[in-house]
Amino acid sequence: MKRLLAVNAGSNTVTSFVVDGARLTRLQTVPSGGVFPVSLTAGHDRLFVLNAGGSGSVTGYRINASGRLAVLPGASRDLGLSNDVRPEFFSAPCQARSLALCGGDRLEAVARCSEAVIGAAGL
Repeated sequence: MKRLLAVNAGSNTVTSFVVDGARLTRLQTVPSGGVFPVSLTAGHDRLFVLNAGGSGSVTGYRINASGRLAVLPGASRDLGLSNDVRPEFFSAPCQARSLALCGGDRLEAVARCSEAVIGAAGL
């Protein structure tokens, strides 16, 4: 089954869809775990959502066989960023077993935070 995952910054949610050819069917919409979700990365039945509002946060979810999302206990972290620095995913945590976030012109020192998130996700 093909799936599509999308962030909805206006409603602070994440939506999962089932893809059937050119047809999308909404499966589920869940809270993003923070304010203003801007990016996501998925792999190995895990999803990580990057929220850019406030001090920034990353929230982890498990993706079950039907494509539904469930928050991973302990897999949400505040990034402690200033509101003028918009974080972006730099590398996919499911590929590198580490999460690098880029804020502005410099790499934010949040990779260690991601190790705890990834550990909680069981990767």
